[in-house]
Amino acid sequence: MIFHKNSIQETHYDILCVEEDASYEEIRASYRSALLNSHPDKLQTTFDMSNSSKELGDRFLKVQKAWEILSNLRSRTLYDIELQSLRNDAIITYYISLKDMVVDDTGEGLEFYYQCNCSDYFSIDDLELEEMGVSSIQRFR
Repeated sequence: MIFHKNSIQETHYDILCVEEDASYEEIRASYRSALLNSHPDKLQTTFDMSNSSKELGDRFLKVQKAWEILSNLRSRTLYDIELQSLRNDAIITYYISLKDMVVDDTGEGLEFYYQCNCSDYFSIDDLELEEMGVSSIQRFR
């Protein structure tokens, strides 16, 4: 499953602990290892399985799904294209202006804040703006 760049949790490559340019053999070896480490019947642990059985089941299903996608050349290619597209789109999702931002005078300078859709915020100060060539911020003081 792929999410917006700010909320990408795990790619299929992350789940199998391989690089994105890994060969089929590397992916297969990592899949087998991950399968053994996540398969509920293969685990030989002494901790209470009732507390973590859902987590283990979820992990096992993620490993299976990652293998399903990455083991097939066509589905892997489509996945890579989608992943790259989302990464490129996430770099600039939309433009904002200084008028859209909340201004805070810290005493040492101005700090500009913008609330993002991801519930986080973007901030930049007047020194950073000056370095980028924005010199008309005096009107905000």
